[in-house]
Amino acid sequence: MRVAGFLLLMLLSGAVYTFPSLTPAMAAEFGTSRTALQGAYSVWSLAVAAIGPLAGRLVDRQGFRRTLSIGIVTLVLMLVGVAVAQAPWQVYAVLVLIGTPAYALLQVATIVAATRTGARRRGSALGVAGAGIGVGLTVIVPGAVWLSGAFGWRVALLALAGLSAGIGFPSIFLVARGVVMPSAEHTSLSFRRLLGSYPFVLMFIGGVCIGLFDESLYQHLVPHLMALGFSAGAAGTVLGVTSLGYMIGQVVGGSLSDRWGRWTIGLGAALLSGIGLAIFSVAGLEMVVLLLTAFVAGLGVGATIAVRNATLGDLFDGPSLGLVTGTYQWAYASGAAIMGWAGSYIYERLDSYGPVFLASVAAAALWILCLRLALAAPNTTIWPASGWRAAGSGDDS
Repeated sequence: MRVAGFLLLMLLSGAVYTFPSLTPAMAAEFGTSRTALQGAYSVWSLAVAAIGPLAGRLVDRQGFRRTLSIGIVTLVLMLVGVAVAQAPWQVYAVLVLIGTPAYALLQVATIVAATRTGARRRGSALGVAGAGIGVGLTVIVPGAVWLSGAFGWRVALLALAGLSAGIGFPSIFLVARGVVMPSAEHTSLSFRRLLGSYPFVLMFIGGVCIGLFDESLYQHLVPHLMALGFSAGAAGTVLGVTSLGYMIGQVVGGSLSDRWGRWTIGLGAALLSGIGLAIFSVAGLEMVVLLLTAFVAGLGVGATIAVRNATLGDLFDGPSLGLVTGTYQWAYASGAAIMGWAGSYIYERLDSYGPVFLASVAAAALWILCLRLALAAPNTTIWPASGWRAAGSGDDS
């Protein structure tokens, strides 16, 4: 399951996040602005969050393999569709109509499958799977950009389509191994009841906070460093070290949370994130300090994501885990959207990104408070706490 989850999220992040990197070449060919094409990506992001609960319900009812198969097919179709597009409106149509279900289905189904590896291995499985996102961003995206420069953006997208099909379909058959399924004693959870759950509300608020301080790094760190006088290459290097720490934090943080507890590792991860964010708000730092800070911040954020996902599984693992996971996508998306706008607004008004990172420290503090309260909250009104069975067929379908 760990290998399959890693590969699927690596392909998904690499394929989807390649699009913004190729928009300059696409805009030049279409004779339009990059902003016009980037708008398709923004609309797609909102659509993915909107259909999260529907994707989750499909996972609950159809199982992992069927859902993932649909996801891989639509991902390949999205890449091919954009590659053959002849106008910006066609890019919009392909991303929204095909790319939305591709991303939502693959992401939710993979996270649910990793979550259901059992409480003793849940953090480790989610951490390894989540590390695939970082590898996709640091390996596949640069590779696609290189292909685009050498052979054109259409060839790059078609190559990604072939890679997604060649690795994605074989990975599906590894996903459900070791999965633990809820027994018949567990009852399905309605959407309304989920939103009325005190632990879910706390985790949701915490998820918004994670979106805020995570995206403060990935949306504003590079422009912040460039505003301080660093070159684009130096700023990109710092962000790359952040991603390296993020990958390591996912794996190490998730595994340690299985042994030492979600709260212990979650608190340590939040402290690392907060320290890193606070240091980034200071001007006049040397490059070596920035690189060390980037690694610490990335380590903390990566471990935070792993603990968040594992805790959500601990609290809500049942026949409606897909619905829970899909609905929870709204939290991070909301935080990311707020940070994208608010960070730029603060810079325009104060001519500094320093306050953005200080506000992100406050978000990290609120997240850890929400985690503490959610772990302490009783959750027996959702479904019984006992009655599990191990999946013997290797699939949940």
